[in-house]
Amino acid sequence: MMMNKKTEARNELLEGLGKAGEMLLTTKDFNQEFKSHVSLTKESVTEGKIKSFMPRLIVSSIDDADPTKRCMAIIGLGDLPDSNADKRMVMAHLAIACAANDLKVVMAVFESEAWTAQETRDPETVPEKEWVRPSERPDRQEIIMVAARSLDGREAFASIPITGRDADESLILGEETVHEFVDKREEVVKDSLLSMFFEVLVSSTFAKLQADVMLAEGKEVPEALQQLVLMMDKCPIKLKK
Repeated sequence: MMMNKKTEARNELLEGLGKAGEMLLTTKDFNQEFKSHVSLTKESVTEGKIKSFMPRLIVSSIDDADPTKRCMAIIGLGDLPDSNADKRMVMAHLAIACAANDLKVVMAVFESEAWTAQETRDPETVPEKEWVRPSERPDRQEIIMVAARSLDGREAFASIPITGRDADESLILGEETVHEFVDKREEVVKDSLLSMFFEVLVSSTFAKLQADVMLAEGKEVPEALQQLVLMMDKCPIKLKK
């Protein structure tokens, strides 16, 4: 079955973005930058006497003025919804905002408080009546989760345990557990929110390029594509200086 030109062009874009990700951010640099994020997160919580950690998305992109340098945008997510479906929608909107701002994102980091427990069964296979949310289990552990993903799909994950609270209610942190990117990706804890972010980012970037090409060739741009590009043009979120 032959691919149509739209699918072929999208695949070429995905392949190009993947190669760009590897060239612009080596695995060594990816892991080093990830560990730096973890260290900075611990430092900011400890020195800032933080009582409640606000979730945030940190995007690292190529500097337009100097391609050898990178810019960083920190997006606070204070009102992040509870359900995973709603969180994925937030990530999708942020990805569209990044595309609207023409950010050449090579890496993204998501940080948030979370609960973990020692449930070894897959949540998808546990009967609903037996499933207990980690936050409600007696063996629960509160953590700060730090997840990272590169443009080409490399992922890393860290958990920083919250071991207690100081006299002023600020968080006390324990020793972090870090899973760097390795060749066997199944060994790394993957984060679907960042997967969603990059999927929508690539799709939105492709949509802008596709619309530009169609206009240049004098072709009519489909209504759905027009609406997406119009939404990006009117995006109120400004992520560049």
